[in-house]
Amino acid sequence: VGLAYAHMGDGFTGLGPLFDVVDNTPIPITQMLPTHMGRTQQLILEGVQWLNRGGAVDVSANSGAPDVVQQYNTSGADLSRVCVSSDAYGSLPEFNAQKQLVGYNYGRPNRLLEFLRAMVHGKRWHLSEVLKLITDNPARVLQLPKGRIEVGGDADLLVLHPTTLQAMYVVARGVPVLTPECVAKDLFEH
Repeated sequence: VGLAYAHMGDGFTGLGPLFDVVDNTPIPITQMLPTHMGRTQQLILEGVQWLNRGGAVDVSANSGAPDVVQQYNTSGADLSRVCVSSDAYGSLPEFNAQKQLVGYNYGRPNRLLEFLRAMVHGKRWHLSEVLKLITDNPARVLQLPKGRIEVGGDADLLVLHPTTLQAMYVVARGVPVLTPECVAKDLFEH
């Protein structure tokens, strides 16, 4: 059983085509994950409906993500199916006012930490609630054995400074890759 990502644009159809699939085929709502669900107000509102029908949504961890997640929370939607992701190193095309491609950028991996700090320091959310949005929720929705600290897990750990929430230590698959003294040069070395 797979999961289809649906990259949502800012077009007028919103989640309409995905609702059509759910309403007119045997494909369950849990098999589709719409991403970039903070791109427009229409997508946010339709995202609440999607969540209320049992689906999950993914919000890009950009500067507007804290307000988007706050809006999902205020709506009463089930936040256990709201994921926040960084698009780390993913291709981000840039367009001018005439919608012509003018260049490319990339998703920055530090966006998740920026989001976490904005939610905790700016929106005053509890750290444990924010962490679920970027760890456990995506892992569960994507059916990955990650996002939790447990016996047999990947041993991916992040230690944050208690007040600034800056990354102090990172352990990936049991190997330290960031400490106050060093940063690993290649995460793929054996």
